[in-house]
Amino acid sequence: MFENLNISPDLIRGLSTGVISALISGSAVYIIEEVKYRRVKKDNKRLIQESEKIKSDFSKELEELKRDHQLDLQKRKYLYESKTKVYSNFFLKVDNMNTEINIKSTEKMQVFTSEYTKNLMRCSTEKERIKATVTYQKRTQTLTMDASQALIQLKHETNEIRLHASDDVIEYLNLLETGYSQLIDLSNKLLSMFPQLVLSNSQDLINTMQAPLLQQANLVETIKSELINQMRIELKQI
Repeated sequence: MFENLNISPDLIRGLSTGVISALISGSAVYIIEEVKYRRVKKDNKRLIQESEKIKSDFSKELEELKRDHQLDLQKRKYLYESKTKVYSNFFLKVDNMNTEINIKSTEKMQVFTSEYTKNLMRCSTEKERIKATVTYQKRTQTLTMDASQALIQLKHETNEIRLHASDDVIEYLNLLETGYSQLIDLSNKLLSMFPQLVLSNSQDLINTMQAPLLQQANLVETIKSELINQMRIELKQI
């Protein structure tokens, strides 16, 4: 049949080779595209899974952050409320202590000085004046004991508040203790010198002896004000 058509065998072989090559090339392209499709599909599936995992991890982290933030807020609220209560109670106790001591001391001092002055006016000898002075000194020892007890109570209150206070507040508490201690010492010194002041009948000497006591009292009040201000700063920083 090929001889009647006069077709060259070489042409037939060439055509056959071209068809086979085309079939092979087409199959190769199909296979390559199929592989690409499958790879893209696989990559897309992996990307979707990774995306979902990222979303899930992010959601978990967000929830953890919310819980941590809420827990932090609760801790700060508790810390603020507990410190506010402790600080308020501290100054309430200190003020009550000061009021009680001042009232008692003033009442006792008025009685003791009045008695001592009257006794001196009735004295006619040095021996009687000495006896009146000794009696006064024994009576005023109760004031000294009250003052010492007040200082002990103050230290007890400051020790309790140190558990909750910052270093700055503790520094002011130390200053307050020292200030009260020096104030009590000056007060006791003035009490012991009262007989001399009465006998001297010198207002200038009385003013001179009172000056350090009044100065120290003002210093204690200043320390208390600075302590309150430092506590407020600390509470705001919570």
